Amino acid sequence: MSDWEYVKDRTVTEGAVWRSADGLLCKRTGGEDLRAETEFQQLAAGLGYPVPEIVDSGSEDGRYFVVGRAIDSGSSHHDHARARIA
Repeated sequence: MSDWEYVKDRTVTEGAVWRSADGLLCKRTGGEDLRAETEFQQLAAGLGYPVPEIVDSGSEDGRYFVVGRAIDSGSSHHDHARARIA
């Protein structure tokens, strides 16, 4: 789909955060916990909550991944949420 640039390890669990070369997409990798998180995010979106749009998800290289629209200059969703409550 895109060339990915490593941003950082995920803060709360295993995996990493990646940014697309054009900065429009954010990719998270991880395990089953990320799959459950993605399902919850899709449920929240279906209920009208303002969560990032998921454009792709699945498995690659034995890990789960999810791709969503970037919030701003490629910062992670976690960093964005923390900044909003700080």
